[in-house]
Amino acid sequence: MGIKKQLAFTLSEVLITIGIIGVVAAITLPSVISNIQGMQYRAKVKKVYSSLSQAVSLAKANYDVDFQDLTTNCVDGENDRLPSTYSLCGLFNSTLSGVKFLSSTDIKGLKLYSQISYYPFGYQLADGSVVVLRKDPFSSTRIYGYIDVNGKAAPNKLTMGTEPQPVKISYDDGSGFYTFNAYNGKPEKFNDTYFFRLPLKQYDDDSYDHGPLRYILTH
Repeated sequence: MGIKKQLAFTLSEVLITIGIIGVVAAITLPSVISNIQGMQYRAKVKKVYSSLSQAVSLAKANYDVDFQDLTTNCVDGENDRLPSTYSLCGLFNSTLSGVKFLSSTDIKGLKLYSQISYYPFGYQLADGSVVVLRKDPFSSTRIYGYIDVNGKAAPNKLTMGTEPQPVKISYDDGSGFYTFNAYNGKPEKFNDTYFFRLPLKQYDDDSYDHGPLRYILTH
């Protein structure tokens, strides 16, 4: 009676296979983690922007106040309230709930993305996101600022548009046609910090900064 030959892997073959799997994992795992983080960042920034938009709508509905009715960023910080104080922080103090007011000193202490430290006030939301805001000095109907979706946690880096060729946009501002570059391409990487304007137009000046947010809101 013949003896059946047992088929099996040698130790060296097993080690080689494990080594190959380890190399593939080392190459692909950072990309997978980055994609998952990017998806989380995108979901949170949409949520925060939606909260800000809703707060503005509440100010109009409850106090009949728009951005053009506001005279300053802040008068007495977290004590500002509509309709007694027509300030930007007064608007959001009166309409945002479950947030912690941040003074300019508080913002500097967080050590977030470098440009955030120049903002006069902001809020820390219940989910840990941080928003800083200010009136747009060039438009009475808009505000702008930054959203950091995970607060002090790294990487505290701005998400930038990477469209290879900017879209040339021209419009008549009343005194002639004005042309600027609008970067609307998908960012190469979604970080935790986003520049925004409120309201956000389809195309806008300085679009290289807030093009990523516009991309997220439309995809």
